[in-house]
Amino acid sequence: MNFLGFHIHNFKSFIKLIPLFLMAGFILNLSKVHAQVLYTISGKVVDARNGSPLAFVNIQVNDKMIGTVSDIDGNFHFSSSQPIDKLQFSYIGYETLVLERSSLKQKITVKLRKTEIELKEVTIYPGQNPALRIIRNAINNRKRNNIENLPGFSYNAYEKTVFSIKADSLLLADTNSLDTNLRRLREFINRQHLLVIENYIDRQFQSPNKNIEKVVATKVSGLKDPIFVFLLSQLQSSTFYEDVFSIGGQNFINPLAENSIEKYFYQLEDTIISGHDTTYIIFYRPWKGKNFDGLKGVLHINSNGWAVSSVTAEPYQKDENFEIKVQQLYEQDSNGIWFPRQLNIDLIMNIVQINAGNQPTPFRIIASGKTYIENFKLIDIPTKDIFSHIEIDVIPEAIHRDEDYWQRIRAVPIDEREKETYRVIDSLGAAHNLDRFTYTLDAFMKGKIAIKKVNLDLEKLMRYNGHEGFYAGLGLETNDLFSRRWQTGAYWGYGLKDKTAKWGAFLQLNLPNTHDSYFRYDYQFDKQESGVIEFTGRNFSGFDPYTYRNFQINRMDALNEHQLSFSTRIFEYTNVWLALSIAEFNPAYDYRFIYHEFGNNEIFNFSELSASFRWAYGEKFIRTTKGKVSLGTKFPVVWFQFNKGLDFLPGGDFDYFRTFLDVTYSFYTPFIGKTSLRLNAGMASSNLPSSKLFNARANHADFTLFSPGSFTTMRMNEFYSDRFIAFFAQHNFGHLLFRSGKFQPELELFSSVLFSNLRHPEYHEGISMKTAEEGYFESGLLIHRLIDFGFYNLGIGTAWRYGTYSLPRLSDNLALMLSLNFNI
Repeated sequence: MNFLGFHIHNFKSFIKLIPLFLMAGFILNLSKVHAQVLYTISGKVVDARNGSPLAFVNIQVNDKMIGTVSDIDGNFHFSSSQPIDKLQFSYIGYETLVLERSSLKQKITVKLRKTEIELKEVTIYPGQNPALRIIRNAINNRKRNNIENLPGFSYNAYEKTVFSIKADSLLLADTNSLDTNLRRLREFINRQHLLVIENYIDRQFQSPNKNIEKVVATKVSGLKDPIFVFLLSQLQSSTFYEDVFSIGGQNFINPLAENSIEKYFYQLEDTIISGHDTTYIIFYRPWKGKNFDGLKGVLHINSNGWAVSSVTAEPYQKDENFEIKVQQLYEQDSNGIWFPRQLNIDLIMNIVQINAGNQPTPFRIIASGKTYIENFKLIDIPTKDIFSHIEIDVIPEAIHRDEDYWQRIRAVPIDEREKETYRVIDSLGAAHNLDRFTYTLDAFMKGKIAIKKVNLDLEKLMRYNGHEGFYAGLGLETNDLFSRRWQTGAYWGYGLKDKTAKWGAFLQLNLPNTHDSYFRYDYQFDKQESGVIEFTGRNFSGFDPYTYRNFQINRMDALNEHQLSFSTRIFEYTNVWLALSIAEFNPAYDYRFIYHEFGNNEIFNFSELSASFRWAYGEKFIRTTKGKVSLGTKFPVVWFQFNKGLDFLPGGDFDYFRTFLDVTYSFYTPFIGKTSLRLNAGMASSNLPSSKLFNARANHADFTLFSPGSFTTMRMNEFYSDRFIAFFAQHNFGHLLFRSGKFQPELELFSSVLFSNLRHPEYHEGISMKTAEEGYFESGLLIHRLIDFGFYNLGIGTAWRYGTYSLPRLSDNLALMLSLNFNI
């Protein structure tokens, strides 16, 4: 037999033996194969009333502690080597549901019904509450589990926010009981949303506080060029391990804070075993009688590192007009690091009541936001510093991404209702030019009214103070539609009490760089408060309480001024303004400056060079294609300005210096409240008239508005100086001291002190030149939010003047005031 024949013969024999090998293998491995059979079941848990998904529902299998939980979208999946005969679904606030084998399929939808039964607070003696051991372990491991304590990390995040109408009773009502308008409204609710917003973000973080979030794609239904970016990352803290957890800009004490065990009630609700790990489900809320800004919700704590695997949280004290809820899901990576996998937030705004048949139905707007995090990885400290004061940067290409790009980056596809929303709202946006409307709205929030390529300046339309009375005028300036490089404007106005016209103009050239640089020329023929402290480049909104004391101004100088200025950012957190001005001051009150070099002067000419600095360490900004907006800083903000009089220039009669400082700092202390501090100081040459001295910021009237950084009991123009130091301290306890249902006032204490000196009061005639060398003191009490109108709130307060400069009649030392705060 040749070699080939041998192989053919053996190959045929081998083929014949294959069935025998397969049979033998099947028999030998039958038991092993049986042991590897997996029984799987998956599905979704939803609210039986409205179909919304329920996150983190506890699911127990076959009456054992083994099981799983639904994810943040209500989905669940479970595999077992044993037959699945029974599933039990339990969720705080809902009735427990048990499904037997006959009701189970490979994929099911589970509907849970809400229960009105509230968890009762039980008395648990020390050492008997099993939840406390778990909570203490979680608190002790906070630093290790907080990803922001890592040297550095990066991830991508896909955000989707959907604004919808929520009217449960309307959706459940009998169609025959609804009129035509309500039927159309229900059809609209079922067909589409009001608005859809999507973002895709590339985040990089470096410990301790360097952060950059690049928005590489953004999309808003109805808008081709959105002027705003609605980022979910700004609405809630991205980690649940800090002492203070922020939701919607409000601070709450974290149930995992250092001293939270004394403030919070914890209850172990369930325990689930998955592999080698155990997950403890703990309900939490503030103890009854503990009055602080607390949260309520459910913590899932995993025994692997005692880390939070998921959490739900909402304010314990309900707001009838505004509700907010958050959910966070964490996942452990291959390095054992628990990182946030998905963040949800629901904002519910109760608007009006509508009638569905004979039943009044709450009509609410709900903004449901979901953030899906992917590609989480640790990063080394970069050799090139990619971080700056820009924390959120919307790249120019972000608003121009096509649908193919979005389909590639979406963590979850958009559904039919969302597609319909884009189709309808995009067509409406094109037909009604919604981009133009949003541009107008943005201008209004900045105190302007956009009229095509020109803005109407609202601050130039009307104002009031004790000297001018009511002022009416008109101010116009070009906007970005005219040019982003050049800007010009002018104004004219008239004071009804001082019967004087005012006018001015400006021209600004913006330099094409990232340092906020510009050149600017200003001219004004106007009025200015005598001895006022004004920092070049600092502007206040009309809604800022700091400006309220301006209503009381009753002593002003006529001002005729030309100014040329340059502004730029010289360091990451430092801005500088350089200015050269020539000005004529004419006091509009009975005043004479008696100085041997000038004789009896009543009109004063100044040529002045000034340098103004603003330092705000840690201040972060969001940058869009339309400009930058500050996100604030946790550190003090410092303003410093130095002015030098130049008598060798035309129009300069005085050789002098004038320098002043303003430092503000606010911070929040858990269980105590918010503290705000302000330090003012100034020093000037002694050869200056009243226009260039320092006039203490008084704010007294028979009844006035509280204005931070001013003295409520001090009479207007009572103290002048050429050197001074003033300190203002405020502490707002928030709702910590008192809260009762809808009535939630905020108690605030404040104290202010001034020391000042004037070296040559004899140079000044016609007005009083009083100083506070021995210290001026006042303290007071404010009760904010006695009446809350939603957009703004009102309160009352009182202040008391004491010390050396208290007045002879006791009642004159008392001041009454209103507090006015806008909720913006």
